[in-house]
Amino acid sequence: MSRPGTHHPADVPKRSRGHTVSVNASRFPCGAPDTGEETSVGSEHALVDRSGAPIRLLVVDNDVRVRAAIVQTIALEPDLLMVAEAADARAALALAGNADPSVALVDVLLPDDVTGLALVRSLNQRAGCAVVAMSVRGGLRSAALAAGAVAFVEKESDIDALLDTVRAAAPHLA
Repeated sequence: MSRPGTHHPADVPKRSRGHTVSVNASRFPCGAPDTGEETSVGSEHALVDRSGAPIRLLVVDNDVRVRAAIVQTIALEPDLLMVAEAADARAALALAGNADPSVALVDVLLPDDVTGLALVRSLNQRAGCAVVAMSVRGGLRSAALAAGAVAFVEKESDIDALLDTVRAAAPHLA
């Protein structure tokens, strides 16, 4: 995941060769657009944090390179704060209690005995924590949204689409 040049977020689906970001409108913490069950997230849906507090992010992915790329990108974003990262679901659950993330970015294809979808369900039950699911397999979108994720991002999507989705999913935004 490398950060591309400057562009308008609404152009992401064209540049990403069909890779889109979807949200489950019924689960969106701050009110999703009224355009149906799944929709693309662009700058017109990005929300502003009125409190000025950064969005606290937990990243869960077993691939150290993916986690490192996300962590490095988050470090460049003044409104996002990496509070924890984990390689598996058990570590993520342990860290979530202490780190108090406002958004958890979760790979739904975790290789341990607690699956990524089970982790989405568990984290979804935490007050104030929205879950954004991600995967290399777009076919898991429906399962992730059904498990309680407020959004789904394909890993091959543009990094700006991922950042926009995290910002839009944060429950403390208004």
